[in-house]
Formats: sequence, C-alpha cells, structure tokens
Amino acid sequence: MALDLFKKIDSHGDVYAIEKATLIYSALTSILILILFRQMSHPWKMLGNRMIIAGITFVLVWLYHSFPCKCFAFIRVCFQMFMLSYWYPDTYEFNRIFPNLDHVFACAE
Repeated sequence: MALDLFKKIDSHGDVYAIEKATLIYSALTSILILILFRQMSHPWKMLGNRMIIAGITFVLVWLYHSFPCKCFAFIRVCFQMFMLSYWYPDTYEFNRIFPNLDHVFACAE
C-alpha cells in the first residue's frame, strides 16, 4: 500500500475549515484581549502568539498551493490540532477574569 505522500494532487479550495475556525477564533480573542488589556497578565505575548499562529497558517497554505501534496495537507491539519495544546490553557486567562457563573447554568439545567 503506497501512501504517495509527495505525489502531486489537485488543490481543492484555499483554506480548510479548521484553519478558518482558528483564524476567526484568533481574531475574536484578539479583540477580547484588547478590550481586557489591563486585566490580562501577559496580553502582548498573547497577541504576538496569535500573529505567529496566523503567519504559520498562511505559510502552510502557501506551501500547499506551491507544492500540492498529501504531506503538506497532513501538516496543515496536524498544526491546527497541535494548536489545541496552546488554546486550552489560553482560555484559562479569559476564565480567570470573568465571574464564575456555574450556578446559573446549573439552575437552568
């Protein structure tokens, strides 16, 4: 069974849905960081990381369009999955600022 990881394939579409979701999430949370700038513990680092993530995403899309193969498609998806390890603790920074509303959701349930 040959995987043909570097075999040229037809490129379908520009940006994957997972990449769109990541870029939208980055944009929305960047706005939230700017709004809550004084309350965040390290907002410049968080904004810088979002720019780096967006840059890497666009570089991977460009590489895939320059050299369309299964390997680059796999790397694009793996990078976004790897970013889950960054996004999860990143949400803690936001949850730290907002009040705990678990009791409201428990009553609604």
